[in-house]
Amino acid sequence: MTGSLRLIGGACLALSMALVLIIDVNAESYNVGEASWTIPATTNELNYTSWAASINFRFGDELVFTYPYDLHDVLRVNHTDYDTCACGFPIASYSSGHDTIPLNDPGVTDYYFICGKPSHCFLGQKLKVSLVGLVPNSTEVDPQSTLNTPPSKSAAHLSTSLHGYIQLGISAALVLIVS
Repeated sequence: MTGSLRLIGGACLALSMALVLIIDVNAESYNVGEASWTIPATTNELNYTSWAASINFRFGDELVFTYPYDLHDVLRVNHTDYDTCACGFPIASYSSGHDTIPLNDPGVTDYYFICGKPSHCFLGQKLKVSLVGLVPNSTEVDPQSTLNTPPSKSAAHLSTSLHGYIQLGISAALVLIVS
């Protein structure tokens, strides 16, 4: 009985890893606000809450923040700091003017971003992104693994990678079932 349970557990692990690989292959890239990371009060059409609500973000997708680096920055913060616009202890800080941030932290379903420049967050330059679908937890994926880095977007690469990942997952599951 113990051998059967180990076999089933191994097969489930192999299949969950194959699913994580497939998720990464299908990752999308989104330009935050569809244009530039800026203070919403400067345009009547910009609303980060509405923009984020219109997209089904998934594990492995990435956000691209584009902005004048001397006017803005991007701080990834926790929920409390997002609500209060506190920027003293960010999870991560970006200031290049063209920052690509992957949404691939195991177990994380909500990401919070603010601009750390004085008053910008209070004027609405803040973004909450909630993921839909499968989000692996930290026991399913090693966060330092290259599996979490979305591959290039070329169609040939995606097709080849997806086929290879599916074969790898099926092969691993079969090996575990047979042994």
